[in-house]
Amino acid sequence: MTADPDKAAVYAAEDQLAAWLDSTTPDRPSVTVDGETYQPGPDLRFTEPTAAQAYVDKVLALLRSEERDYGGREHEAVTVRPRAGARMATYDPVARTIALPPFEVGGQWALRATVVLHELTHHLSGEGDHGPRWRATFLRLLEDVGSPVTAQLLHVAYAAQGLEAVAHTVDDGTLARLAKLLPPGRACEQRARAGGVPRQGAVAGDPALGRPGGRPRPLRQGGGPGAAGRRALPGG
Repeated sequence: MTADPDKAAVYAAEDQLAAWLDSTTPDRPSVTVDGETYQPGPDLRFTEPTAAQAYVDKVLALLRSEERDYGGREHEAVTVRPRAGARMATYDPVARTIALPPFEVGGQWALRATVVLHELTHHLSGEGDHGPRWRATFLRLLEDVGSPVTAQLLHVAYAAQGLEAVAHTVDDGTLARLAKLLPPGRACEQRARAGGVPRQGAVAGDPALGRPGGRPRPLRQGGGPGAAGRRALPGG
């Protein structure tokens, strides 16, 4: 058995999620999957890794202010830096550093919120692989930053890849179902009133941090065991 047996299925699921998110536009904000219609909101895009740093700082500050408990890791600073290669985004648990390829080397696929949150999940979960605990943390994080519909779509994508279901939230899915029926702003306001995080604009829609938009298909290729910071180990 490989050290990270769920990695390929997780990457495939996230590629499907990216395709669903990229199929939406301001004029057509919904996507239909298996007869269900979802309205996830845009996936925030960044112009450079330094903008992603501001986003990570804001996400961690939000988790702290809302008293979201990730084993105390939400209190630890995470650095974002550019990396030379274009093919991988990585997380180094020793340095607590996310490395993203910049736009000029072809890293536009990685300069989006879902990819950054993927790497931040390695930090918040303490997991180097992509097993059930890591997936549960990623789904929970998406909900905690105000994107419950994106979390539900990712859950659907995981199931389509044959990954086992994970329990990730105290929410029974009501918020995500409600969010599918409301415009994005109303959905986030309803989540805040229900005891969730502030409106999505407070994190995922802040124009100072990035911009929504599409991307080409990512080239995700992990390194071998022991390759520090690569998507295989310790985190990617």
